[in-house]
Amino acid sequence: MEEIELCELKKIMINILLNFHNFCIENGLRYSLWYGSAIGAVRHNGFIPWDDDLDVAMPRKDYEKFKKIYKNSKNYKLLKDGSPYNCYIFSKLYDRRTYQKNNSTERFGVYIDIFPLDNKILDDNTLEKANKIGNRLIIKTLIFKDRYKKLNGNIFKTLILSLTPSIIWTNAIKSIIKNGTETPFYLNTLESNKVLLTTDFFEKIHLHQFENYSFFLCDSFDTNLKKLYGNYMVPPPSNECIPIHHYHFYYK
Repeated sequence: MEEIELCELKKIMINILLNFHNFCIENGLRYSLWYGSAIGAVRHNGFIPWDDDLDVAMPRKDYEKFKKIYKNSKNYKLLKDGSPYNCYIFSKLYDRRTYQKNNSTERFGVYIDIFPLDNKILDDNTLEKANKIGNRLIIKTLIFKDRYKKLNGNIFKTLILSLTPSIIWTNAIKSIIKNGTETPFYLNTLESNKVLLTTDFFEKIHLHQFENYSFFLCDSFDTNLKKLYGNYMVPPPSNECIPIHHYHFYYK
């Protein structure tokens, strides 16, 4: 079985992003390319040459609406945060025609990451509890199959053990929405290492070239990327120009 090469992988991710982009336009949802994908857009008008993922960010309100109204299709499926098979605080939109093998464990296919950004913040005690819950969720998700084997295939016990932290994690997110204190900036509230982004992060966005297409990028990209990466326009040393993930994708 032939592994999907990096060049082909990027084409698949672009098609996923096109699906996401068109859906957002049709439904009035805001987003911006973010993290390494924003750097790639500005510095390379596309992917960072050695990058192997694609990231976008949405304001929490739009993100929650997106999760609620997006309909899975024959080719694309949304893996929401808080689900047993997604151990992260963000969602993934993936191509159902592909699958992943990592450490001999089959997972979802080629994907893009969709990050929620908040303009609310939790008190330190609540945030600490939420992060502890998140770490437990990561551990429980990664050992899901091992636990299933240890429980001799008892799917009911397996689901109870796997879904419990997921439910608690989802409640932590709801707590941000209902009880969080409003702030004059955007951030990923549930990240322990928070970076405060500018208030106009999603208020002013424009279409920016990315490969052979145009996708949304916040006008304040320079200020916000410097907060995260410093002088992001200078590429890292050649020995660091390697993919950061170690996933192996294949066509079904």
